Amino acid sequence: MSNDAATHNQRFSDKVKIDILMREYETLRTELLQRINQRFACIGLSGAVLAYGFFKVERHTMASVLIVIVAISIVGVICFHFGRLIHQLALRILEIEQRINSLLGDELLVWETRRRNKFFHRIHR
Repeated sequence: MSNDAATHNQRFSDKVKIDILMREYETLRTELLQRINQRFACIGLSGAVLAYGFFKVERHTMASVLIVIVAISIVGVICFHFGRLIHQLALRILEIEQRINSLLGDELLVWETRRRNKFFHRIHR
């Protein structure tokens, strides 16, 4: 096999790798956005439970307060879990960006690379 053919096969192989990685990248970005939306929904649900517990309940008994606390705790745990998933997704997206950039020899994908230095990104480590 000539040197030109080997280079052509390497470029073709890199293109296939990039295509596969881009599909995973797009899927993970979609899932990341869904998890972020779910997390905001958890915050809204917590607010609704809190508002119901304090404004709609006529008599505040120990049981009603306990129910509100337990409900908000459950939603909080779910929200925290979504945060961990978001962090894991972001790390994998970062890996994919770095891999694609190394295959291309250029810094084209930089979303998570730039975001990595932000405060909230470091909280979930």
